[in-house]
Amino acid sequence: MIPMGFEFHLTPGEQAVLLVVLGVLAVTAALPVSCVLAWVGARRAKRAGRPGGTNGFWYWLWGTALSWAVMIGAFNLHLGWWSIPIGWLPGLAAAALLRPRGPSEPGPQALPAPQNGQGSWTDPDQQSRTRL
Repeated sequence: MIPMGFEFHLTPGEQAVLLVVLGVLAVTAALPVSCVLAWVGARRAKRAGRPGGTNGFWYWLWGTALSWAVMIGAFNLHLGWWSIPIGWLPGLAAAALLRPRGPSEPGPQALPAPQNGQGSWTDPDQQSRTRL
């Protein structure tokens, strides 16, 4: 152990406060990627016809965990403050890959186009007259 000139003693309450502060800072550092993933998860759930809150929460949670893991790995590689934006890269890539394509809300099915003079879509009498 390297002597630092003083001993670092914390009570259990001070240790708990320190852990809470570090946890809040870690969640805040992961917000740019975890919020994007939460939005993607909610959109994917709504597109499937399910409520989006639960799915968005799980995407947020896993996005935060992924960001933390990459940040810790990058910090252990001695990248310093660059570990924070590097920690965002895998989550943003996952959000881009998981982003649903097309409309976000399922819409009504399109009506088939009239063929060979069968009339219009809106006037059923005209359709029945043309079939006679």
